[in-house]
Amino acid sequence: MLFGQRHHTAQDIRQLPIAGELRPAPDVVSATHDGEVLLLDVGHGRYHRLNRTASLVWELLDARTDFPSIVERVCTEFELPPGATAGTVEQDVAALLGALQQTGLLVSDHTEES
Repeated sequence: MLFGQRHHTAQDIRQLPIAGELRPAPDVVSATHDGEVLLLDVGHGRYHRLNRTASLVWELLDARTDFPSIVERVCTEFELPPGATAGTVEQDVAALLGALQQTGLLVSDHTEES
């Protein structure tokens, strides 16, 4: 089941009609410094620093960009390592979004409140 679950799996995220269904959690404050996004999880008192690739994904997600467009943008903005494909980038972006959701930095517009 895609909606109504607490955390999306990487497979679920790839199936979302728009990545914008995942959004920054309300108690997460972000700032950009030197091309990297710094996150403060006010609710848990934790700081997070995203590398340049993850920062681009965060910014696109915050702009409610759809998942395929995020993958395409990552592919065009960064040189892919040898052997990497758009499919590899798709898996990596989905894993990143899943990890950000599991740490509470992203929430789903469709997650039921408990």
